Amino acid sequence: MPLVFRESTGGGDCLPSGDPSARLSAYTIKKSYLIKIMWQFAPNSVHYLLSLWQRMVASVPYVKASEPHLLETYAPGVTAAYIGSRLDSVSCVLREGVEDPLEDLGTVQQQLEQLSVVGRCEYGKTCQLLVAHFDRAAAAYSVEAQPQQIHILQ
Repeated sequence: MPLVFRESTGGGDCLPSGDPSARLSAYTIKKSYLIKIMWQFAPNSVHYLLSLWQRMVASVPYVKASEPHLLETYAPGVTAAYIGSRLDSVSCVLREGVEDPLEDLGTVQQQLEQLSVVGRCEYGKTCQLLVAHFDRAAAAYSVEAQPQQIHILQ
């Protein structure tokens, strides 16, 4: 059964017209953005969106299409949205004391398995994203660690 997208008459759910991959990517990234804001209220959304993208990316070698699928274009955005939402959840957990989604090891393992398939679509972009996040965190840690060391030495 083909996916059918319907334009919303409400003001907030506009999706690009045309290519279904572009529409699905825009929808996923929009929902991932909402998950960044309210991830504690919609944990199942992450599972379903990652599952959908995992299945689409995993099916690419088996599908013979006359038109390009453009998953290489949109999958990195999905990966970036997921990683960003998980990193943003850490500061939210620390500030507000809400339940940490990273403590549920079963869910984290399942999501990482799904994400690995989506990330496989564009290894280079996924690697650049992870390295950029790691470098930012390492730089912030090294800046914060130095004053503590000076304070301890005094």
